[in-house]
Amino acid sequence: MKSKKNLFICMTPFQLYFATKIIEKKKIENVLIFLLDLSHSEKNYYYLDRAKKITGCDILVYQERNSKKLFKIISFLKYIFLNFFLKKFEGVYIASLHDKYIHLLFKFIGFNKIYGFDDGVANINKDGLYFHDAFIKSKIIGRIEKHYTVFSGVENIVDMKRLEVLNVFDDSQQVGTVINKVVFFIGQPYVEIFNNKNEEDVNQIICDLGVDFYFKHPRENNFFKGVEYIDSNEIFESFLENYIKENPNTQIELYSFFSTVMFNVSNFSNVRLFALVDEELYQKYSYLYDVMAQFNVEKLWMK
Repeated sequence: MKSKKNLFICMTPFQLYFATKIIEKKKIENVLIFLLDLSHSEKNYYYLDRAKKITGCDILVYQERNSKKLFKIISFLKYIFLNFFLKKFEGVYIASLHDKYIHLLFKFIGFNKIYGFDDGVANINKDGLYFHDAFIKSKIIGRIEKHYTVFSGVENIVDMKRLEVLNVFDDSQQVGTVINKVVFFIGQPYVEIFNNKNEEDVNQIICDLGVDFYFKHPRENNFFKGVEYIDSNEIFESFLENYIKENPNTQIELYSFFSTVMFNVSNFSNVRLFALVDEELYQKYSYLYDVMAQFNVEKLWMK
């Protein structure tokens, strides 16, 4: 008799990339990847197609289209009834533990086990939601059989017995003598992190740093002047792997505020990492900024 499917629920390009690596490395069979697409990013579909080609998994996609909250819920409930109602799965793999759609989906499906995998720095931010929300801790984290992480040597949302580190990025590049330097800036959804800085302020920071290339975040709506944007469907980690292979004599300086990317590429050769911080950001994300030292990230205080 055919075994039940294993369901991976993904919401971002990074989650799709990581899910594919988990399926490959752990040799998980009979997989359905469900993309909850709230951002409508082309990168999601690049990595979804890639996952299907590499793993042979089945795929389902839900795109959030309605703008009003009530219609969003009704639309998603209709989708659940058409595609998931009373279906049973062997394992469910989730990263966005806080998402209301995932919580709603869980009410209508059955499964034997819950597995977790990283949602980015939310998994190691001890001041954040995953460490303090009572519902998430008791109803989801408490039930996680195993959690897969890319962060080595730092506390995650589950105890060490349930934690497994997977090296999914290539940190063994062949590099040569440094003869030039390139400066990258990793974008973020600034409206979610700043109260005291607007688009012009961030644009000035980018100009003052002498940034050569800007890598946009999937949820970012800003557009900055005086910098060249990188047009790529890859997540930055994969882009940087290839860039280092093609430019082994280049010293790379990478700037951001507290992007997950900074942690993921901390062992890459010929890369220096700088996390920009001011009093507002440090007050909100002090734990993340303090733990960055373990990942070879230098704090750079802004005026």
